[in-house]
Order: sequence, then C-alpha cells, then structure tokens
Amino acid sequence: MDGALSSFWITGQMAKRKRTDIVKLQLRIREGLRGRLESAAKNQERSLNSEIVARLEESFRRSELASLTENVDRLSALHERSQAWLARVSSSPALAEWYAQTKAEMEARQKARALPDQEPELPMPHESASSRLLKEGKS
Repeated sequence: MDGALSSFWITGQMAKRKRTDIVKLQLRIREGLRGRLESAAKNQERSLNSEIVARLEESFRRSELASLTENVDRLSALHERSQAWLARVSSSPALAEWYAQTKAEMEARQKARALPDQEPELPMPHESASSRLLKEGKS
C-alpha cells in the first residue's frame, strides 16, 4: 500500500506532500491530443509522461516570462513619464523649488522614521507613577 494512503487509513488524514514529491495523476484527454503528445514524445526521444511534464513546465515558464515582460514594460513607461514630468518641473523655477522642498521634507521624514533619536523608556512593572517622576527629575 502507498505510504500516503496507508497513513490516511491509520490517521484519517492525508500526509502533507512536499513540493519535490512525485505524485500519480490520472488524466482524461481526447485520443487525438494523446496521439499528438505521443508523436511529440517520440520525436524528442522521451516518454509520454516526460513529454507532458516538459510541456506543462514550459507553459508555466512562458507565463512567468510574459508576466515579467509586462512588468518591465509598465516600469519603462512609468520611468519615461517620470522623466518627462521632471523635465517640466525643472523648466519652471516655482515647480523646481516646490519639488526640492517636498523631496527634502520626504527625506527628513524617512530619516526620522529610520533613526529614532531615543527609544522611549518603558516603566518597570514595580515602579509607581511618583517614583517614575522622581527618576525623570520631575518632582
């Protein structure tokens, strides 16, 4: 009996499969498609199973590549628009000043978030409010 099946009958739950496990899959396809796959497998000198797996993996690679290509195209278009916007901003003294001020404010906020001056001291559970005030020098 298969290990996963035997563990199912013992525990009532299927054992969790690893991504690297090889699993048996029953598939229903038209005879014409099976014949085409078989011919392609013979041409590639591999089994029908290997041909199907190779074609499925290739389809995922193509899909991932298409998705990456779309993202690159979007980023390129965004970069072009931002460059055009910066060219317009730099040609206007008022906009250039506004941009420089806004950029400086954003950088200051980022720096303040990234490097807090001092961590707030948390009170110890045994300290009372009056002892904390004395400790801080506020009597």
